[in-house]
Amino acid sequence: MTQDAPISIAVVIPALNEGGNIRALVREVRQIVPAHVVVCDNGSTDNTAAEALAAGAHVVYEARRGYGFACAAGVIEAAALGADVVAFLDGDHSFLPAELPRLLAPILFDRADLTLGSRWLGHIAP
Repeated sequence: MTQDAPISIAVVIPALNEGGNIRALVREVRQIVPAHVVVCDNGSTDNTAAEALAAGAHVVYEARRGYGFACAAGVIEAAALGADVVAFLDGDHSFLPAELPRLLAPILFDRADLTLGSRWLGHIAP
């Protein structure tokens, strides 16, 4: 994916009632990678959307419940923002934003089209 123009990255975060977590998560992501942060509120009844907006995220709403619907809505927004690469994190902060550079590097340097991180395996596999 190396090219003359900068590569646009989006980090999509599906979220449901993550008002207590989302602001810190969005801020952490924004400090670690130069990316659009897209939070997809999947029907929260708390302040998830407001907290995400306050932290600088793009917020989209998906009324159809479910992780897949929320991820898809986030990808649509990421594409609208011009993202070339999309990464996913969970809204509960269970994946470490600090791992994003390692996760993205194989894609950004044309060594992989897809990378997967695992909390259980302890490494990132291109």
